[in-house]
Amino acid sequence: MKIKAILATLAVYAASLALLAVVYNSALKEAVTLGNQHLNRANALQESQVIVDPRARAELGSAIAEFDKVLFFDRDNLDILSNRAGARFKLGIFDGAVQDLDRCVALAPADWYHYYLRASAHENLGNYDAAGRDYQASIQMASRDINPGSIQIVNRGYENFLRKTRMASAAVNGLNLNID
Repeated sequence: MKIKAILATLAVYAASLALLAVVYNSALKEAVTLGNQHLNRANALQESQVIVDPRARAELGSAIAEFDKVLFFDRDNLDILSNRAGARFKLGIFDGAVQDLDRCVALAPADWYHYYLRASAHENLGNYDAAGRDYQASIQMASRDINPGSIQIVNRGYENFLRKTRMASAAVNGLNLNID
């Protein structure tokens, strides 16, 4: 008698767990879909490096909230980490973008795009040594990419970075010369 009761209880638990798994998977899929929809709407409102349009910023905030839900349960979801990094970058949350991109690089060390975006985030934070290292790594990886546009994108970003850092260096040297 006790064995039948225990088996019946286990069957109820198993059915409950199966239902919970269905609900969990459905909630994760919905969060991914909603997050990507918010990200796409934000990009449609304003396509630029850092978004200033208030409606687009609200969409990006909503996208990040949805991506946070997914990452709570699936911490190493590369696509969602990359999307959240992009959304954070567009909001000017460069330190958060770097954190996400650190994980992206650890999960996909041969993907040039994550190094490239992290280089740009470091550049915006003023971490020029880290930016230079990441730009150089992205150039090496993009040069092996079958898409010829990849290396062009990275080279353009790196050239802009070099131009910016040279101008900053010249300005600093100019200020030092005026002081002496």
